[in-house]
Amino acid sequence: MANKSKYLILAFFLLAFDQIIKNICLIKYPNQISINYGIFFGQITNNFIVISLLLLGFIILIYLFIKYYKQNYLPIILISCGALSNLADRIFYGGVVDYINIGFWSRFNLADVYIFAGVFIYLIDVLRKQKTS
Repeated sequence: MANKSKYLILAFFLLAFDQIIKNICLIKYPNQISINYGIFFGQITNNFIVISLLLLGFIILIYLFIKYYKQNYLPIILISCGALSNLADRIFYGGVVDYINIGFWSRFNLADVYIFAGVFIYLIDVLRKQKTS
């Protein structure tokens, strides 16, 4: 049980951290942020909340699968926290608050980094398991 609770604490921290940064940016740097009303870098602009909820449901199914097979929880925690944080933005602000701008790339936020890192770690785990079997 202690192992599961550390993942819940991590999930809460990651979600809260991204939301706190977004709120600070909205208050202190409103001209430096953008609200992304679409998904996939603003390319798809309809039914965000429905799509986000479907994706979150899919993530929960993956979590249950991983839980059953006792795999690495970190990727699913990262992906879930990123999805939940961006879903919260869509509900409260009508779009995702993006506050990181590195110039040559579309603006993004920490939740997007969580999702990317979670997928990356998951793929590394899959490749390692395929290599050892």
